[in-house]
Amino acid sequence: MPIADQQYQQWLSQPNQPRVVLAELEHSAGTEYVSSRPYISQPTDSAPNRIYDDLLQGELEISARLDSQLELGALDLVDDGSITHWVNRRWRGYTVVLKLGDPSWSLDDFRIIARQINSGILDARRGKIQLGIYDAAAQLQQEIQRPELPSGQPVPLILGRVFCAPATRISTSTLTYRVSWLPVTSLVVRDGNGPVISHTADYSSGQFVASSYSPRTLMCEVVEPHQTPLQIVHWVADQYSIPLASGLNLPGYTLGLRYDGAVTGAQVLDDVCTAIGGHWKINALGELTVSVFELPGAEPDLIIDADDIEFGQIALTETQEPLKTLTLNYARNHNLISEVAGSITATDAERLMSEWLAVSGSNSAADYPLAPDQSLDTALQTQAHALTERNRRLQIKSTRHDVYRITVLRPGLQDIVGQVVRMDHPRTAGRIGRVISSRSNPLRDKTELEIWY
Repeated sequence: MPIADQQYQQWLSQPNQPRVVLAELEHSAGTEYVSSRPYISQPTDSAPNRIYDDLLQGELEISARLDSQLELGALDLVDDGSITHWVNRRWRGYTVVLKLGDPSWSLDDFRIIARQINSGILDARRGKIQLGIYDAAAQLQQEIQRPELPSGQPVPLILGRVFCAPATRISTSTLTYRVSWLPVTSLVVRDGNGPVISHTADYSSGQFVASSYSPRTLMCEVVEPHQTPLQIVHWVADQYSIPLASGLNLPGYTLGLRYDGAVTGAQVLDDVCTAIGGHWKINALGELTVSVFELPGAEPDLIIDADDIEFGQIALTETQEPLKTLTLNYARNHNLISEVAGSITATDAERLMSEWLAVSGSNSAADYPLAPDQSLDTALQTQAHALTERNRRLQIKSTRHDVYRITVLRPGLQDIVGQVVRMDHPRTAGRIGRVISSRSNPLRDKTELEIWY
């Protein structure tokens, strides 16, 4: 039976332990197995008697930030002549799996520390072959493919609840209009100057047939099923066939996003995170994860003693001023209208004639004359959610925050980003902070951290 996670973490936290990194490198014709030191799996392993050639060298540095993507150094392989022919293999786009464990362990006791994509050969010369690691988040930069309207433009992508979305007529013989690429659950169709007009809806196709002709552009209030941050994140992950990390805890805000031009999954995730005050990334295991940035709690996940810090390797690197004012814009009108008929309510008239609604708030920042103002256009749709999010962010930005960079003489901190720590050092006086970045090598007993207080 494989060792328990607690036992593995205990082994990982002990300095001067013998460690070995195993790399499983898929390519067009199979898989190659290399390691940082000689290793053969045991006969009782699920993959018995597998030989890992000790061709892997270099630093294997892993860098992670709370607000950006994971970075892995290139894989340097020693070419003693036996792998020279590897340069002719197709590596790009295939999976790279890195595992960490003790040389005396069963292969089944090793833990995966990274699951990424091979970007192919970066360098090949006498005695060396270097393979790159592809930024797994780069696939989210690929445009989401959608069908085209008669004009040649892509059909608009709507997610959640959207107000005043233009509809495009797609038939010359009938009054058929297309408003959304994805299926919708409801439509309110208005004549261009405001009054509701009757229509026959085809929700599954995101289109409708108007009951009468209008020379004006028809505007729609659209409800699409993916209304919450978690639902939209799930949809993006499915579009790109990226596994989603378990245990995502996101606020239940109602969002609305509309794109009438080219759009990528990364852009959709950026807009979601702008609305909820969060960040997204592809983690070491190749999973999409999204989290909301919050103040650290009172109970730390980890305590760092002064003796754990390398001599002279603690420094205050950044001071963040509190916000003076914060304005969140919400409920965007996607097609501003200057003239509104008198048959609609005053509330609808206000929304039709303004691009955004807004909620503002301020902090007492008299001691900080350079305290900045901030305004955000968000995908939030309701005033209540905008107020909640505004108050949450003002609380975070009500005081000054400091960022310290330290080098810790402890191994096994690759997964520490986002954790709450207490550093018992005179410079920080036992304050509670959150780790926002780490840089480490699985084979070394040092980890560089940035801690936000």
